[in-house]
Amino acid sequence: MNKEAAGASGTIVISNENLPELAGKGTVTEVTKPGSQSGRRSLSAVEGGGSSAQYQAPEYAELAERKIYWQTAYKQQIELINGIYAQIEVLDEQIPGLWRDFYSWDDPAYRDGVIKPKLDEALARRQKLEVDLQTGETRLEEIKQKARRDGGEPGWFRGMGSVPTPKPTVGIMPS
Repeated sequence: MNKEAAGASGTIVISNENLPELAGKGTVTEVTKPGSQSGRRSLSAVEGGGSSAQYQAPEYAELAERKIYWQTAYKQQIELINGIYAQIEVLDEQIPGLWRDFYSWDDPAYRDGVIKPKLDEALARRQKLEVDLQTGETRLEEIKQKARRDGGEPGWFRGMGSVPTPKPTVGIMPS
């Protein structure tokens, strides 16, 4: 028994300072004196003895972890898609110049040996990025669906970023 916390009648007085120490030694029960006007109920007035009370914090914490997980996955996918769009924009600026150089260069050896490989590489890279973009956008929708099946709410992804609207591909290939 904590002698400092014990009152004159041998009862223990609980304060904020000694509560953690006392709670670690056993259980703490709150009771009121019969006929007390303090407004608190006695333990006998509580149905079920309090054993049926459920602590909901772990479920909330688990839901918060899932929310963070799905939001992170969604945000990473948007960043990936935006990166692909940026690469496509760079190639869309380079490819017309490569076509112009290809048709304007008089030396067939230079045109076929230097410019054509660069042009073919840029066109192949752009085509691969288009496929990656479609896959990325599909994956973005899959993330939303999987999060929804995992208990996600529709508002989890609002304001997380957006995917840019694709620009028309006019001027990439010669007419």
